[in-house]
Amino acid sequence: MEGLYLGKNLLVINPFADETNKSFCIVEVDVNGTPIADDINNSSFEIDFTTQGLKAGDKVSVKIQHKDGCTPKVINPEVLKPTASFSMVSIKVDDKNLKWVTRGEIGSLPFTVEEFRWNNWRKIAEVPGLGTPEKADYIVPVNSHVGTNKYRISQTDYTHKPKFSKVAQYQTPMNVPEVTFQIEKGTKIKFSVETMYQIYDNFAKFIKEGVEKEVDISDLEKGLYHLYYDDKSADFTKK
Repeated sequence: MEGLYLGKNLLVINPFADETNKSFCIVEVDVNGTPIADDINNSSFEIDFTTQGLKAGDKVSVKIQHKDGCTPKVINPEVLKPTASFSMVSIKVDDKNLKWVTRGEIGSLPFTVEEFRWNNWRKIAEVPGLGTPEKADYIVPVNSHVGTNKYRISQTDYTHKPKFSKVAQYQTPMNVPEVTFQIEKGTKIKFSVETMYQIYDNFAKFIKEGVEKEVDISDLEKGLYHLYYDDKSADFTKK
């Protein structure tokens, strides 16, 4: 078994090697290549990592050697897995970047970065966590839209339950005009400014996406399409 020392010990069930009940299954337990001094001749025991001089966040390799015909069992292998342990020191966003600072990471887990756009939380980036208990700084570029922009980050560990940060918001200035679009000659979508967009057909099938001021639609078949742009949506018909 490999993982990280996160302040908890492993609990091991050690059955008898055979029906005579005279000897136990496990022969030796090594932690990071060194046999442990704990008494393993018991039906259950703890692998006490504190006796190995380990600190929180240190890498751990555990090797259990046992006899044939029997199998020991580790009750809590999850204690060696990274956990979503971060504390948010700060999180803020402007029109170009989302920045956050954490403390208390024990073990590296990826951060999922999401933005709220088109009435849904959408994943826009994934950033490897540094896994340090000290302060850690992160930055991700963003494409802001007109109005209130919302962002959040999260980590998901072995429990499969995401741990979310608070929501960071950025409000565009009042004098920034709304994004508009028009269809030119049935072959091009022209936005008033460069913007993020997605196009789906009338059966909700994804067609294309990007960040552009003009979008070539000459290759689309005739029919109704759904356009998502900036923080708005609209339908258009390709004739």
